[in-house]
Amino acid sequence: MAVSTYPYRIPAYTRKQVIQGVQQNFPQHTPERIMDLLDLYGLEPNEQQRERVQMAILQLSNGDLHQLFELIELAKHDYRSLLHQADHSYV
Repeated sequence: MAVSTYPYRIPAYTRKQVIQGVQQNFPQHTPERIMDLLDLYGLEPNEQQRERVQMAILQLSNGDLHQLFELIELAKHDYRSLLHQADHSYV
């Protein structure tokens, strides 16, 4: 019996790509301010895949600061749910 592989490649993001995502999604805000908020995720040992989760937060927030806050909170409680939403959104 052959072991199947995962159907798609999981993206690996860099800090630089996250900053670029911030600049694209929140041009009206200073990137440092948004990065300070995004960096609230990844402080605890259970908060894994920091850059991937931060990119998912940016994708799902659609440039809405209130939504950004809510998504950061969601990620802190269940980052896998957030990644699932981002992977299955067709925005």
